[in-house]
Amino acid sequence: MFVRSADKKLYPVVSVDHFWTSDDGVDNARLKNGNSIELTHGEVNRLMLHSGQPFPAAPDTYVLEEVDDRCRSSSYARIPVLAWVLCHGRGVLPITIEGVNHGSDKTVPVLMPSGEIVVAMDCIYADEDCFLDERRSAKAS
Repeated sequence: MFVRSADKKLYPVVSVDHFWTSDDGVDNARLKNGNSIELTHGEVNRLMLHSGQPFPAAPDTYVLEEVDDRCRSSSYARIPVLAWVLCHGRGVLPITIEGVNHGSDKTVPVLMPSGEIVVAMDCIYADEDCFLDERRSAKAS
């Protein structure tokens, strides 16, 4: 595995002593030879995703993905969650058959085996009907 610097050079991860993100959001790496380099934006998050150990999701856990359905006001497809991975700065992300589901830089709703819908750092809905009612009323406003 390689890490990409801001000037597009590739460095083997084994040549890096440690990574950090500065207060202004710039990703950096200190190489084992003592040099420090600025990394491509988002490189630390990418490395965390690829190096993180996924852990299995409970059966009957789904990401709800909005479907463009012209017949109904809102329709969601259930995409099975196979596992979870911890992401630096984003928390726990679901892994579906399509890979890590980033939700296009927004938090995706997840249907839990208990029937609750969890939208991380937003709210929890008692069930799918409550979630859909809220979405429909939000679109109608």
